Amino acid sequence: VSSFGLALPLGDAKRVSSFGLACSDAGQHDLAIRFFERAVRILKREQMFQNDLDLDIANVYSFKAAAQFALQDWDAAILSCKEVVDIRLDVLQEEDPRVVGALEDLCSAMEQSDVVKRLSFDSAHFDERDNDMKNLEAVIQQDIKQVWSFEEEFEKDMNEHKVPLKPLPRIRHSRSYQSSSSTSSTTSEIEDIFRDFHADLKNI
Repeated sequence: VSSFGLALPLGDAKRVSSFGLACSDAGQHDLAIRFFERAVRILKREQMFQNDLDLDIANVYSFKAAAQFALQDWDAAILSCKEVVDIRLDVLQEEDPRVVGALEDLCSAMEQSDVVKRLSFDSAHFDERDNDMKNLEAVIQQDIKQVWSFEEEFEKDMNEHKVPLKPLPRIRHSRSYQSSSSTSSTTSEIEDIFRDFHADLKNI
């Protein structure tokens, strides 16, 4: 029974198709597709006793494709359009407007399907990159927090034990390399600083 309160006729494909068209006009495309599928089954069953129903079947497939276009179900529309093209090419001439129209519908469905899939791929690609950046940012922030925590604990320990900290000597930077004597002098100063620091620690 349809949503309009009508019993579905089992042997009348034209009436079933008309119900499908009425549903399409009312915007109930999902229900329309069900009627068109029923009509195709009826026609294929009747085709066992009547051989000139190919174009009728193709017409119902085209109605079904139109409903799938309205739902933007492009992959399903491609299948329906292929059925229309295959049947009409077997029965009609290639230059027949019905064949040309079916080919145009098939191309349109395929183009729309490609656009949707490409947009879906791009969106997933950028979402993946965004997630990678967010994960990297979280790792960096965690590392910064660990460094800050270490510095705070180190400063706290130094204050508790009252270990004097000597400032490091200021090293002048130049574009040219320093001489070996200047480098060794700076290295010696740094070694002296660490030696004094360790001596202070032993006296605590």
